[in-house]
Amino acid sequence: MATSCGYEFQSKHLRFESANENNFYEFQWSKKKLYFVLYRAFTLLYHWGWLIASWVFAKEDIAYTASNWSFFFTGIYFLCAFITALYGLIARNDHKVENQEAPNTGMSHKTENPAGLRFFHKVTWFFQVQAIDFVIFVTVLYWALLAPDVPAETLRMPIGQHKHSVQGIMLLIDIFVVSIPTRWIQFVYSALFALFYAINTVIVHFAGINSQIYGFLDFVNSPGIVAGVLLMNVFVVPIILHTITFALYHLKMLIYRCTLGKKQRMSDQPATFNTGHDNVAFSS
Repeated sequence: MATSCGYEFQSKHLRFESANENNFYEFQWSKKKLYFVLYRAFTLLYHWGWLIASWVFAKEDIAYTASNWSFFFTGIYFLCAFITALYGLIARNDHKVENQEAPNTGMSHKTENPAGLRFFHKVTWFFQVQAIDFVIFVTVLYWALLAPDVPAETLRMPIGQHKHSVQGIMLLIDIFVVSIPTRWIQFVYSALFALFYAINTVIVHFAGINSQIYGFLDFVNSPGIVAGVLLMNVFVVPIILHTITFALYHLKMLIYRCTLGKKQRMSDQPATFNTGHDNVAFSS
C-alpha cells in the first residue's frame, strides 16, 4: 500500500516530528537494543578509522571535494546515531522506565515521553538524510564521470575504495536494517545542503584556491556550464536523490510487511516492530 502526497507534505516531517523515539534505538527487524548499539559502534569505529586514516595518510586529498564532504558528514551521522542508540540502551531501557501505580487499582503502567523526539533524535535523523542522499550523488558522480580518467593505481587505493564504494554499501545496509523512517519532503534539506556546497565551490574559485574542482566545473573557461550544473544540483538533483532513498525505504517496508509485519498481524501479541507509526499507509 503506497503512501499519499497529503501525508508526505505535512509540516511535521520538516520538523522531524513524525517518528517514534524507538526508531532510533532498535533495528527494523528486532527490538534487541544491545545488538543495535553494537551495530552502531561497529559502523562508527570502522568509518571513523578510515576517516582519520584519510586525514593522516592522504595529505594530498582536497578537503573541498564532494567526496570528502560526503565522507565527513557520513561520519557525523554514524557518531550521532551511536550516541542516540547508547542513550536508548541506558536511559530509555525498558527495565528502567519508571512504573507508576494507578490509584486505587493496584495496577501499573509505563510512563511515556510526552515531549516526543528530542533534539539529538532530530539531529541524527537530519544527518541520516544528508549522508544517504550525498553518498548516492558522490558514488554515481565518481564512477560515472570521474573514474574513467583516474589512473588504475589510484582507483585501487584502499581509502578511495572505502570513500567511493564501501561507504555507499554501509549506508545502503543502514537503510534496510534501521527503523528510522524516510519522508519525501525532507529533500528540501538536501537541496539546502547542495546550495551550501555550491556556495563553497564559488568561494574556492574567487579565493584563488581552485577554479576547476572537477573537469566539468571550470569557472574560467566554462562559467555558463558551471552555473547550469550548480543550479541543477540545487534544484533538481536533490529531488532525484531523495526519491531514490524514499523508494528504498518503501522497498524495505514492503519486505517487512510481507514477512515480520504479516506474522505480527496474525498474532495476538501487541505490536513489537515499527510499522510506520502514524502513517496509515504502513499500518495495513
